[in-house]
Amino acid sequence: MHLSDKRRKRIASCLDLVRALNASPMTRPQLEHIKTLVVDLANQQELFPLTDFPPPTSGHSVLYRLAQDPDDRLALYLQTGLAGNSTPPHNHATWAVIASITGSEENILYRRLDDGAREGFGAVESFDHFVVKPGAAIALMPTDIHSIRLGDPQPAMHLHIYGMPLEKMTDRVWFDIANGTTAHFEAHPNIVDARP
Repeated sequence: MHLSDKRRKRIASCLDLVRALNASPMTRPQLEHIKTLVVDLANQQELFPLTDFPPPTSGHSVLYRLAQDPDDRLALYLQTGLAGNSTPPHNHATWAVIASITGSEENILYRRLDDGAREGFGAVESFDHFVVKPGAAIALMPTDIHSIRLGDPQPAMHLHIYGMPLEKMTDRVWFDIANGTTAHFEAHPNIVDARP
């Protein structure tokens, strides 16, 4: 069987199990179970060679869309990133799991200090740190806030699964810590459709 067929079948099997857990509203125990499933998929490193998902030729990362449900209830991406790739603190407005195939990603977790009543304003403070690496993933609820940074000299490859496609995350915001402001967090500018 060709590698792409093996990858497609393994992804389909994983997503069937994820769909069975994808309830509304999502609970942390359900999300932890989804995290286990995505880690198992990411551990199949041979299914995701760098030659099939090369790093970007410009910018710090590229997202490959591996699967997306017709009703937009979930979407799976593979991100190939280079050292220097980072984001400001942000939420996703949906649940998310990030698992490493190769390389590590530093995550800083934040708590929001205000009630969000003033549009365009928001204060956060960091309270924890977690490194996504092979075998160790992070699971985020819709209102969880994190920032990421890649520092490895070699390209890192991570699976990202969300409760909706990135382009549909219209309520996602990022936080400017220095100014105490928020802004809409646009979808990743470099998404490549890699569905079979």
